Parts: sequence; C-alpha cells; structure tokens
Amino acid sequence: MKKELALKSTPQIVRTALMCIIAQVVAFSLWSYYNFQVASMPTIILAIFFVFIIVMILLFILVILMISNPRVMMEYDQNAIYIFKRKLGQEQVNFKDIVNVKATINIWAKPFLIYTALIIETDEKDFIIRNIDKIDEVRDMIKHLAFEIGEEK
Repeated sequence: MKKELALKSTPQIVRTALMCIIAQVVAFSLWSYYNFQVASMPTIILAIFFVFIIVMILLFILVILMISNPRVMMEYDQNAIYIFKRKLGQEQVNFKDIVNVKATINIWAKPFLIYTALIIETDEKDFIIRNIDKIDEVRDMIKHLAFEIGEEK
C-alpha cells in the first residue's frame, strides 16, 4: 500500500503568483504614467518597463507549470519511492539503490534558508524534484526509510 510522501507546494505557487501580479502592477503603472505611449518613455524607464514585462511573462509561465504538477508529487511503500512528474508519468526509486538524499538551497533564497529542490542520488541517475512542500521533512523521511529501515531488511 502506497503512502503519500510529498505534496505540491501551494505556498510557493501563491508567492510566485503574487510576484507576477506585482510585476504586472509595476509595468502597468509605468505604462499609464506615460499615457500608455511607449514612445514617450525615456530610455532607462523603457528598459525597466521591458524587464518587468519579461519577468511577468516568465513568472506567469512558472505559475502555470507549478499548477500543472500533480498534487501528490511522491509516494512510498516498503520497497521504493514513486516520483510523479507532469508528463513523464511515474519513476520508481528503490530504497536499496539510494546513495544520498539532499535538499539544495537556491542562491536567491539563501538568506532565508529556503530549500528549493530535493535531490535523490543513485548510482545510475540523480532525481531532482522541485516545488514540493516541506522539503526538509521529506528529505529526512527518505533518509530514514532508505538508510535506517533499508539496513534492517
């Protein structure tokens, strides 16, 4: 019987959506300040305007990608971990194949110590799982399952 191990991170989706909305508000404010005419904007303001437009588009794409992830990102049973990807389906990682499990910190999130990805290392392949809730707890659970319980078998 499989049990849930990791869920999609709803707070991360909300934060990214809020940043997208802020970028929209700033871009719209700049545009409306110059009477909705890009030609009347000074060069530096025009550059800032286009940066906010690009950031807004990238954040919107990121929100769509995060929303399209399955709600349950990882499950486990007594033998393996099952990783669910958007279109790739399901990948299985046996506990006996796991060499190391670590959570990485993005350079931008480093001051806040926010983990951004979970890496499960095996001899054949590294599995990188992003946008999951409570990465540090999931990492500790996988270590417990793979290294402590796995050694008992």
